[in-house]
Amino acid sequence: MTAGTFFTRMRDAFNGPPPTPPQAGPVVRTEQFAVTLPSSLSVAVFDAEFTIQWYATRETQEHRWQIRRTFQHLAQRHSPSFSVNRAGDLEIELNLLAQGSWRQQTPAGAQVTWTQITVTASDSARAAAESLATIARQAEVDLAKHRAELDRLQYLRDDVLARPAVARSYWLERHKSSLNDLLDERFELVAAKFGSSTDSSVAMIAGLLEKFLTGLDADSQAYLLGQLGIVFASYDREDLARELER
Repeated sequence: MTAGTFFTRMRDAFNGPPPTPPQAGPVVRTEQFAVTLPSSLSVAVFDAEFTIQWYATRETQEHRWQIRRTFQHLAQRHSPSFSVNRAGDLEIELNLLAQGSWRQQTPAGAQVTWTQITVTASDSARAAAESLATIARQAEVDLAKHRAELDRLQYLRDDVLARPAVARSYWLERHKSSLNDLLDERFELVAAKFGSSTDSSVAMIAGLLEKFLTGLDADSQAYLLGQLGIVFASYDREDLARELER
């Protein structure tokens, strides 16, 4: 044994084995990709860019695709709630959601350390959205007009034409020089056609009874009114029967 070897072994015995070189830590990877995201309109889409920093103790290609799929699906689930005219709002929403997904949705063995999602919309997409919004607003206006017209026609049917007295007043207001037309029986005929309400039916029956009684002599009228009083009484309307006796 040489003197050098002896002294080396003596040094190792006192100082221990030489230190082990430090193990290299996991390398942080940066994943960048771009996708289109659906919007609330089928004819317009968002353009999104993802930047994701991550590391894994044992990196595999599967980790990369799983991380990419995780955040892409996250964005695709939420983007249909937004119009392309609200790209900025969607960007804020996705970045907030991505921060909360680092631990819950990343694959086992991988850790996401930072994400950034940028969302934009092209000029053509925004123009398409604005055109459809204009069409939708005009459709709402047209629908409101149609509903107002239907309400007006329903009012004429139920509250004017179905009620001869009201119909006569409605006519006279617009034809003040045609006073004689108020005596026309067509108001009752129109009410019979249009009226399904009790008011129009009662008015029509009252008009028919008036015409019938007018053509009878006094004795026949008295007999008929007596029979009508019996009918009233049979329906527990003695009060109406008594009015006929006056």
